[in-house]
Amino acid sequence: MLRTAQEEKRAWDEIEWDDDPEAHPPDRVEAEAVNRWLFNEDTVDKVLETLMRCGQRVADGDRLGKTIIFAKNDDHARFIEKRFNANYPQYMGQFARVITFKTEYAQTLIESFSKVDAMPHIAISVDMLDTGIDVPEILNLVFFKLVRSKTKFWQMVGRGTRLCPNLFGPGEDKKFFLIFDFCANLEYFKENPPAADSSPNMPLGKRLFILRLELIAELDQDRTQTMARTSRRHCRPSSFRGCRHESQQLSSCARTAV
Repeated sequence: MLRTAQEEKRAWDEIEWDDDPEAHPPDRVEAEAVNRWLFNEDTVDKVLETLMRCGQRVADGDRLGKTIIFAKNDDHARFIEKRFNANYPQYMGQFARVITFKTEYAQTLIESFSKVDAMPHIAISVDMLDTGIDVPEILNLVFFKLVRSKTKFWQMVGRGTRLCPNLFGPGEDKKFFLIFDFCANLEYFKENPPAADSSPNMPLGKRLFILRLELIAELDQDRTQTMARTSRRHCRPSSFRGCRHESQQLSSCARTAV
């Protein structure tokens, strides 16, 4: 018997798909559809293009600010890194680096990432940077994975909440950070999403296909990602209640005060 979306949410509130051996998505075909989408060159290229075009920048706008991309697994992280290097060869493989528990000299990379002007400026992470890292200069968070643990989600969001004086120049402090959500995590955790129940039985593969088409259309029209600003101090879960989230977009870009 299939469970309703609300029942699935309650059952998965403290887990992530495929991370718990006892947890099984309701339909393995849907999980495979997600994987095909996550490992699609065109998808990854457009995600990176969106980040590079719309992400917060530093150095008088010359450079993307410190960014974490949360990837599904180590293979996905390395695929993202490979596509970044293919699309932005001018950075000679140093601008975006994979930092996971499988990465050799990961701690050295973390220390470099923590320095304002040092490479890498994009850390592609699987679990390792979800908690415990304190880099006040982080300006962009990219959710390129499904997260179904409320606790972990807010820990990940917390990577962007650190204050950073003079980040943009003398007297120009960090006032907000951006969340690029390519997997509808904000919609999943938000209270009363505007279209959450409009098509609860639509297959995930079909939803991803529709969302991907809409992202391509947005890029072709050169439209800026929708940004929702919230007034918040300490990144509590209630802080997103005022966010506007377009549930039919592939990427929700939330502008969040610190």
